[in-house]
Amino acid sequence: MPNVANTQAGDKDRTPKPRSYDHDDSVAGMADSIELCVRRGRAEGALFSEIADAVPGFTTRTGETAFGLTLHDSKGRQTLVLWADVSQTGANAVSLLMTQKRVSVVPVSSLRYLVAVGADAVLTLPIATKAGLKRGFKKDHWVPSALVATGAH
Repeated sequence: MPNVANTQAGDKDRTPKPRSYDHDDSVAGMADSIELCVRRGRAEGALFSEIADAVPGFTTRTGETAFGLTLHDSKGRQTLVLWADVSQTGANAVSLLMTQKRVSVVPVSSLRYLVAVGADAVLTLPIATKAGLKRGFKKDHWVPSALVATGAH
C-alpha cells in the first residue's frame, strides 16, 4: 500500500506531503512485536490482555476509534468478540499474522483472564458457550482466547 499523502494548511503549492510513517510498515512492525510476545509467552498462548500490556499501540488511547477483534458465529453473524478496544493498527496486525498463519486463536478459560488481570479488566460481555456457538448469538458474546504461535517464522 503506498504512503497516504496529506496536504498541510498553509502550503503554498498545496503539494501533498507524505506522512511520517508508512501504514504497511507500522502494521508489519506491530505484527512482529505481537508475534514476539506470543513466542516468548506460555506454550498455551498469550492472552490479549498480555499483548495489550506488552505491545505499545495495540489498544486505543483516549479519543481514538476502538475496534473489536471479532469472529462470525455459526449463523454468519459477527457476534463473537475476542478482545475490545484494539487500535486499527492492532486489529490489522492480528489479521496479518493470522492470514500469514504465524499465529492462531485458541479458546482459554475465562479464569485464566481473571487470574492474569483481575475482574475489572475482563470484558463484561456474556461468555460464549459451546451450545451457543452451535446455534449462534443475536448479541455480542466474549470468547476468552489467546494467540499461539504456529509454525516457524
